[in-house]
Amino acid sequence: MRHKRHAKSIHLLVSPKTRDKTPTVQLPAKPQQEQEQLRSSCLRRRTPNLHSGFISDFFIMRLSLVSQHLLMFISVLSLITAQTSSPPPTTPPATTTTSATTTLAALPNDPCYNYTVLDDLRRATSNQLQSSYYGQYTSKLLCDQNVNWVGWYRLFIRGQSVQMPDTCVNQLSCGTHAPLWLNGVHPRIEDGVVTRSVCGHWNNNCCGFQSNPIKVKACPGGYYVYEFVRAVNCYLAYCADVRNITLNNDTGTPEPTLAAPAIFYPFGSAAGDANNTAVEDGSSSVIQLSSPFLFFGRTYRQIYVNNNGYLTFNQASNEYVPYSFPTEGSQDIIAGLWTDLDNRLRGVVSYRQYSSGNVLTRATQDINTHFPYLTFTASWVFVATWNKVAYYALTSTETSFQVVLISGRNFSFILMNYGDIAVTGHPVQAGYDTANSTEYFVIPGSINGSSISNLRNSSNVNVPGRWAFRVDGGSESNKAPAIFYPFGSAAGDTRNSAVEDGNSPVIQLLDPFLFFGRTYRQIYVNNNRHLTFNQASSEYTPYLFPSNRSQDVIAGLWTDLDNRVKGVVSYQQYTSGNVLTNATRDINTYFPNLNFNASWVFVATWNKVAYFNSTSTFLQETSFQVVLISGGNYSFILMNYGDIAVTGHPVQAGYDTINSTHYFVIPGSNSGSFISNLRIYSNVDVPGRWVFRVDSEPGNNILKSPEIFYPFGSSEDTRNTAVDDGGSSVIQLSSPFLFFGRTYRQIYVNNNGHLTFTQPSSQYVPYSFPANGNQDIIAGLWTDLDNRERGVISYRQYTSGNVLTHATQDINTHFPNLTFTASWVFVATWDKVAYFSLTNTETSFQVVLISGRNYSFILMNYGDIAVTGHPVQAGYDTANTMEYFVIPGSINGSSISNLRNSSNVNVPGRWAFRVDSGSKSHKEYIIGLQAKLSSFSDLTDTGNLQTVLQQIKQELVKYGLPNVELTLRKAGYDTANSTEYFVIPGSINGSSISNLRNSSNVNVPGRWAFRVDGGLESNKETTTTPEPTTTLAETTTPEPTATLAETTTLATTSAITTNVPTTTPLAETTAVTPETTTRVETSTTGITPPAPTTLSETTTSTTIVSTTTATTTPWTAPEIFYPFGAAVGDANVLETGSETSKFVTFSNPFTYFGRKYNSTYVNNNGLITFNQPLPEAHPPYPFPTYGNEDYIAPLWTDLDDLGIGRCWYQQYTNGSVLTRATQDINQYFPGRGFSASWVFVVTWDYVLTWDMNVFNNHSGPAITFQAVLISGDGFSFILMHYGDCAGEQYAAQAGYDTIGSTDYYQIHHNPNNGSSIPILKTTTNVDVPGRWAFLVNNGSEIVIGVQMKLRSFSDLTQSGNIELVLHQIKQELINHGVSSNFELKLRKVKKTQS
Repeated sequence: MRHKRHAKSIHLLVSPKTRDKTPTVQLPAKPQQEQEQLRSSCLRRRTPNLHSGFISDFFIMRLSLVSQHLLMFISVLSLITAQTSSPPPTTPPATTTTSATTTLAALPNDPCYNYTVLDDLRRATSNQLQSSYYGQYTSKLLCDQNVNWVGWYRLFIRGQSVQMPDTCVNQLSCGTHAPLWLNGVHPRIEDGVVTRSVCGHWNNNCCGFQSNPIKVKACPGGYYVYEFVRAVNCYLAYCADVRNITLNNDTGTPEPTLAAPAIFYPFGSAAGDANNTAVEDGSSSVIQLSSPFLFFGRTYRQIYVNNNGYLTFNQASNEYVPYSFPTEGSQDIIAGLWTDLDNRLRGVVSYRQYSSGNVLTRATQDINTHFPYLTFTASWVFVATWNKVAYYALTSTETSFQVVLISGRNFSFILMNYGDIAVTGHPVQAGYDTANSTEYFVIPGSINGSSISNLRNSSNVNVPGRWAFRVDGGSESNKAPAIFYPFGSAAGDTRNSAVEDGNSPVIQLLDPFLFFGRTYRQIYVNNNRHLTFNQASSEYTPYLFPSNRSQDVIAGLWTDLDNRVKGVVSYQQYTSGNVLTNATRDINTYFPNLNFNASWVFVATWNKVAYFNSTSTFLQETSFQVVLISGGNYSFILMNYGDIAVTGHPVQAGYDTINSTHYFVIPGSNSGSFISNLRIYSNVDVPGRWVFRVDSEPGNNILKSPEIFYPFGSSEDTRNTAVDDGGSSVIQLSSPFLFFGRTYRQIYVNNNGHLTFTQPSSQYVPYSFPANGNQDIIAGLWTDLDNRERGVISYRQYTSGNVLTHATQDINTHFPNLTFTASWVFVATWDKVAYFSLTNTETSFQVVLISGRNYSFILMNYGDIAVTGHPVQAGYDTANTMEYFVIPGSINGSSISNLRNSSNVNVPGRWAFRVDSGSKSHKEYIIGLQAKLSSFSDLTDTGNLQTVLQQIKQELVKYGLPNVELTLRKAGYDTANSTEYFVIPGSINGSSISNLRNSSNVNVPGRWAFRVDGGLESNKETTTTPEPTTTLAETTTPEPTATLAETTTLATTSAITTNVPTTTPLAETTAVTPETTTRVETSTTGITPPAPTTLSETTTSTTIVSTTTATTTPWTAPEIFYPFGAAVGDANVLETGSETSKFVTFSNPFTYFGRKYNSTYVNNNGLITFNQPLPEAHPPYPFPTYGNEDYIAPLWTDLDDLGIGRCWYQQYTNGSVLTRATQDINQYFPGRGFSASWVFVVTWDYVLTWDMNVFNNHSGPAITFQAVLISGDGFSFILMHYGDCAGEQYAAQAGYDTIGSTDYYQIHHNPNNGSSIPILKTTTNVDVPGRWAFLVNNGSEIVIGVQMKLRSFSDLTQSGNIELVLHQIKQELINHGVSSNFELKLRKVKKTQS
């Protein structure tokens, strides 16, 4: 059990079958024989062969970590998420099995709106048990003494609201021995909360048991809530009275019956299947195979299809609790979905073999598609199908899947096909396992009953719902990278056990290994990717190096791995042979002066190991090696990286020693979104390999200073004293230095990496530039350095010689039009200086001051820069910040190691600046600036925009321009008093302004045209709909493909046009993104309507209202609006102004993302809710809310319809409105032959915002919009219509959201104000301006593929920007009708040359 995942306790739903003992039973007085018989029946338990120790019914297991790891199990009922509402009763989903209590903020103390739904068919009064349940099968009985009741509960049966019986109930009903009923009448609403006694019928006595009293309350809508408490004994359970409802499969409006998924092979009676007997935990009889089946080296001629979702070969199995793979057991198992299924009341388990015909043809095609290099021909197929089978004790659930065995020649395959899979609290397992678990696989997410519904969307072969495996024992595995040392069974490796957070036993080393002065003769290989010496480690969260801890650690890639799901961790030692030869050659290549000879090698390999809790569509596999090599007195580590999947887990790669006297972090390895790059990076020019010498002090590995460094370290240099936060004494300059108009004749070299002129500085925390301080500062790398234990700080001046020649050449190279000659050079060097408290770190850099005539320059040269957590700053700043510069990336200690590769003069590690800012005669004026940026930052983001503007400003400053201000200008026009105005759609939203180049109102991308003379045409509303223009995504629906989006980001060139010739492009001051191609893949369900038109595609010009006359033009609703108002018989939400919402009972149920509603609330603030009204003053939540309410928000803002505005609504079940709805839906969602049977139209007509305060006339602008709910044929849709919408000052939200935000869409959101809502009338996703259409029932059609060509200029090498783009793609798909229950994953593809 995985205690560590939960800080306090763990709640897990487990199988509803008794596994262990129950509390002692207290029985009322009765004949001794009956008493003993009842006690015996209460204590008797069915015990399975394995996995005993579980308790009956649905359990909540609460695990507390105590000294003995005591496990307390508490029995609980199947609870589902509350769906609260006012009259009539809300219908929650009947098949939900998760447990949650929903608390509504609006009425926090009212149990009518704060309850847990209890929907358990076993509690029905009609559930009469057989007499056999008196003395046996007690594992099936409910016992409410074992339930930890918390709060209030509302009773449902199959989604229908019911109440407790308040008359006597037959014993042995309600799923228990003594059913509990309410001994007293139910209260009325005005009674409030009352207390009622509870009786249990036993021994022909209606109150044979007097259980604990409970509280009851009557609620608006005709339902009751109960505060249940523990029953006094077992077996007593609360009853649900079903006498007033109909219990069959046709309650309410029937849900559409979904056809079997297209991926399913033929099954059922029509296919000639043989059916398993409907027996709990049963199986087929032995099935003789018509063709032998090869399963990982073993040939089988028989098989068993077990009712509980799995196949076995040697014997049938009635196990209903799945083993956890790998089991290291004695049998081979194929688990389509191994869990506690029950085909007695619902569903069919069937099977058939084929040796000819269409099924073999199909199998041949499938295998050749999924395994294209085999040229396979199927000769035999076995299909086992579990069709709409219920879970045990959850008879309303339906789960469908198939296991298909295919063979031909020497090849064998398994296909697992998944249809609708209901969530469950039972233990589950899907995959396969072999005897001794030499081969096994666990489908990601299949061990969690709350997520297994995703199986229908997951795949390892790009076919949603299908998983395919080759199982004959042949290998199609990708070859390990060439840099890997031999590993695996072929190399004789020893394997670690497949245990979560496990490790090897202690491994005695055949040769001692020297690790930074400590000699070790043993080692542990830990499953979570790290090696330790003194003790094993189960840590799954890596320490951050340096950790300053008490052990030595070698972390190949320390993170939370799980070799139970997939992959092998193995190790081997070598003292002779080819491996030693290879090691010798490798080390001598990387350390050529050592003349090394390897005598011992230790290879630890993590091969295709999965991350813990991996649930992605494609299993994330990670492969790497740690190789320890020793010989003589030398010790080395090689870290070899293969495919490394990205992860959200904490990660760390490198090494660390006791007290962190030595450590190394591989750059980027502490970011899970970056680690896939480990296979291409290196410190020895071998992609994927990192090499370290680790025997002793790193002095033997001293690298020469970079070639860009000026001479330093000779006896002529002056050294700073090794004092913490110290510095040089005042240094008199042999030549004055001009620094932005001020001439200095002295300087101080401060130990903490910066130069000052007027006084020394002991500051170890740098100011953030611009500091607006009172001194000039040059910061090579200002941070908390410490030269007391490591490193030297020195300086020297030059007025003649080679250094001046060198400086002259450099300046003329970097500033080629100056014809410069250096007359003085000052070199300050920080050589291998440590950070404070991090004495093993080394950081090297230089600041070089150069002058000649009236010119002054600074060179900053960077060598190896260690990462640090200290504040850092590199650049310069002047008094009052008249001039300043910050080297990009230098304010982040985690990225400053990149300084050695960065530059503004195309010389890696060097930054050059002209800093004299001399007289005007020497200034070079920039007449104009033209820049084509190669920055892929999202310039629609304010923060990124400011960063780029700052970089441009610094570039200008570099070329001598004094302080400048760079500002933005809004696009559009406005008039005095705003009698006429127009805002280009999207131009006030930084996230969409990049689309301006593609938008237009005259069908010319990038052009907007307006007539502004005030003529008659200005008063007309002109609407044209051109061909769709290209925006963020050009969306087409091609032939079926598994690729949803292919995103290509191309680096562009950049240049600065100025009268100062320069070789320094602007691109060198910004992050240039290499050319990459990213493929986004997903599989999901939904409908694909026509491509959307977004804000930047709008071609509707805004109506300009004339104010030259007091006469107003009569307002007419847009043609897209459905009929509304008093003329068509609409009801009015607000008649008196005292209401804030209206409760409406539906004439037909409306299914909204899987939840069926019979009523709704129409809120005056532009919002439709289902479970509760919303307070009038409540501001809109930003979607997604991740809350407990379903929202339909055509325009949620602060509206006020007192006076002229009205909110109308009406339902239709026949007539022209249904005809129109049918036409509209078939136009936007073609190919389904949809027919509307019900339409609900809600219109907010000429409503005002509260602040407009105009109640009696139309003199002010108003807001008009509509929401149309449409249902029929099992499908549900929403249309949102927008007419004239005035801008206003309150937050506004348009779109929809669901409980938990499992599905949501945001048309518009502005948390500050609604100034941009006027453009809603021009936006659309169905090519009809002002209309948005959505499928909202979770339709069954499958989107095979969508291709998108993105025009995003976001930096897709940044995980945050990637997530933003993925989010935009996801919303596009949701807009097309796709459910939001899917994940978008990235797969890197090889760059191709154009």
